[in-house]
Amino acid sequence: MGKSAFVALSLVAVSGHAAADDMCRKIAAFAKQTPQNTVQHVELKNDWSNLSKYCAFNDYAPGKELCGWLLQNSSTEFMHANVNRALACISPDASAIGIPRVTPDYLTGKYSSFSARHLSADYEVTIEFSVSVEGQLDSLKISAAKEDW
Repeated sequence: MGKSAFVALSLVAVSGHAAADDMCRKIAAFAKQTPQNTVQHVELKNDWSNLSKYCAFNDYAPGKELCGWLLQNSSTEFMHANVNRALACISPDASAIGIPRVTPDYLTGKYSSFSARHLSADYEVTIEFSVSVEGQLDSLKISAAKEDW
């Protein structure tokens, strides 16, 4: 492999990691603003048939901020890529489903963690998703709770 190809591959790998960490920082900022003993969430939905997406935040200002970021920085076409990025934030070693080079026929799940990046163990972050399920829009729901220990 030539030097220029290696440099290009290295830049792609670094930028992919940086994008995932940007999402992790945004999720952490959202979680840190969640009042103690409450749960707040946002839900990103993609309507691939209309090439559109929207995000619900329940009139919660930190949720509105996270939604704004998600709308600008997430894929409309590849929700599974958004899911992988979010899961990498709550599974510090690697994405919980690790699907970087394949496209699933359909994908649903829900994962929770007290060890999300950029957060202490006082915060629980939950990632719930549905991708390519017949009759449903693709969705990524991010919930945060601050526990009272």
